[in-house]
Amino acid sequence: MHKRILAIATLLCAVPLIASAWTLNTWVRSQGGNIQVGNYAKSTVLTGSTFKSYTSTNGYNAVVTADANYFINNLIIDGVPTTPASSSSATIVVPSGASSIWVDFLRNQLTFNVVAGTNGIAAP
Repeated sequence: MHKRILAIATLLCAVPLIASAWTLNTWVRSQGGNIQVGNYAKSTVLTGSTFKSYTSTNGYNAVVTADANYFINNLIIDGVPTTPASSSSATIVVPSGASSIWVDFLRNQLTFNVVAGTNGIAAP
């Protein structure tokens, strides 16, 4: 009898934990920045792309950060293109349930103005 009660109590305690778990998929699709989820290691890429999947019962924030001389070009949250308030970083509160964050970075363009001087010598 005691074993049945213990088994039922264990099952009743485990069901809320299973129900409140969430999954987050992140995809850094180009070099130039990273995604940090909670205290996990940053997801970054040198060439190609990096996909990571997280499963937890705790809620976390995800922080997207562009490297120096890069900016956030595309930020897609749960399949919806999103414009971050800043082109250099964005903080996303990860909702419960399944979620996804995809990001692309681009290098900042540099502009040079050159004026040809005497004898065709260029001077900035």
